[in-house]
Amino acid sequence: MKLVFLLVAIMFVAITAPFTRAQTTQPPVGPAAPVKVAIIDADAFPDPKAGVKKLLNALTQVDNGLGKIRNDLVTKNNRLQALAQKANAGTITQAEADEANSLKVEIQRGQEDGQKQQELLTRQYVGPVLNELSTALQAYVKQRGFDMVLDVSKMQNSVMLVNQSLDITDAFIADFNAKNPGTATAPVKP
Repeated sequence: MKLVFLLVAIMFVAITAPFTRAQTTQPPVGPAAPVKVAIIDADAFPDPKAGVKKLLNALTQVDNGLGKIRNDLVTKNNRLQALAQKANAGTITQAEADEANSLKVEIQRGQEDGQKQQELLTRQYVGPVLNELSTALQAYVKQRGFDMVLDVSKMQNSVMLVNQSLDITDAFIADFNAKNPGTATAPVKP
């Protein structure tokens, strides 16, 4: 029994010894190369005054595509409010009370349909522009030799003090707008 234990222990040491030596030897570390860092604020992309024109046009197309649903919901909501005022005054009829209940269901369904339509239109119009922005930003960063770009819009709850000369947001937006027409791409079929 002791012999078996001894053989297992020797095999264990023989197998693990090369790995433990490999882990303890480290190559010499030299001075780190300087890193070229920049920041960008993606929240500035949809800014109506200085944002990415192509993205703004895509967002407008989404908004226009939701116009009919929005108008229908406003009309139904206005009617529901008028019926609620009648109910509060105690002058509502049973038919109007039934209409109010029906309107509540229609408004709920309309909101759900509007949400689905918004998601679809966003994928169709905004999605391709965001992909194009991502590709353009990668090319921009590579062309200018940046090693790292931090999106400050993703760091809302962080305390970060940064030299504003590192901010490439305005320069990137200007470059993208100059190279890309202000019209959004054709919608992608789902």
